[in-house]
Amino acid sequence: VKLAEALYKALVAEAKNPANKGKIIVEVELSNKALMIMVLADTLTHLRAVVNSFLYLVKVVLDSTIIAR
Repeated sequence: VKLAEALYKALVAEAKNPANKGKIIVEVELSNKALMIMVLADTLTHLRAVVNSFLYLVKVVLDSTIIAR
């Protein structure tokens, strides 16, 4: 649960201020069983870029929790 909350906090901050405002919409939701990331983009290129960015953020959070242990 703590890991999901850490991921949620990192991702929701980025979702509120995306790099390409108006071209992409990102919503992040946390339930008791899942972290859901929903992405809408005006082009395939923007979609790929935002998905890569969010996956990289997930990796950074996961890596930092491994280092903290």
